[in-house]
Amino acid sequence: MPQFINLTPHAIRFLNKDDATIFELPPAKPAARIRFDRWNFGEREVAPGVSVPIRILKRGAIENLPAPETGKAYIVSRLVAEEVINLGIKRTDLFVPGGLVRNYYETPGHVPCRFLTQYAGASFTPHSM
Repeated sequence: MPQFINLTPHAIRFLNKDDATIFELPPAKPAARIRFDRWNFGEREVAPGVSVPIRILKRGAIENLPAPETGKAYIVSRLVAEEVINLGIKRTDLFVPGGLVRNYYETPGHVPCRFLTQYAGASFTPHSM
């Protein structure tokens, strides 16, 4: 069984079908993330007399994502997992919290979920653990 490492910025709380916590995995530091470059792009009027700033965002590099390591699996944000696939990187050790329970945030900083999801790229082959 691999060691699961939580590379999200939040504790992952796994719930059973009755919404009881069965396991909680604290975040490892630092969290894996996508760096975004930002540029100011002026303002736009969104209602008469009301203008808001406009910013341009461009995805940058994936940060703090370790190389694959035998015996380890990483829980990452959906954004990080999708960027790995978009870049054509083949990884079978990345998982995303699935079955999120949106109305169950009794403790800030926790992500309650029911299962883990593995994203499948075009060349994905399920990998047995």
